[in-house]
Amino acid sequence: MSSSVRPVPAMIRAVDTIQQAGYKTGVITNNWIDDINEKTNELMTQFLNSHFDVVLQSCQLGIRKPNPLIYRLACHRLEVQPSQAVFLDDLGRNVRAARDVGMTAVRVRETHQALRELGTLLGVRLAFEKTDSSSSSSHVSLKS
Repeated sequence: MSSSVRPVPAMIRAVDTIQQAGYKTGVITNNWIDDINEKTNELMTQFLNSHFDVVLQSCQLGIRKPNPLIYRLACHRLEVQPSQAVFLDDLGRNVRAARDVGMTAVRVRETHQALRELGTLLGVRLAFEKTDSSSSSSHVSLKS
């Protein structure tokens, strides 16, 4: 993966915990295809596919957050209504767009803050480490 996009271990552990609790998970990422480093793109895609039930990559879809279509598509692929989804992102405009389509949305300012809010919303205890930084990728967790 590129040096600017790194998985946050606490977030990945949270995704695994959420899935074990019976929730579906997805990620929406505004990424791009790097013609120079095809192997990095392949590794990133494999990583995302190994941790999430649904992966939406803007470079493949031709639509990006905050376009409402990408949020609706995530819900469609996860077979839930927007009102059943919880969306996390570090950018306010993406959080507002998710709320506008009917999702519950959490703005990620710090990992522990976001995981605390997400755990409360889902009724799932999520472990976190305060040393983890905020995540730049977006996660959709679904209420069962």
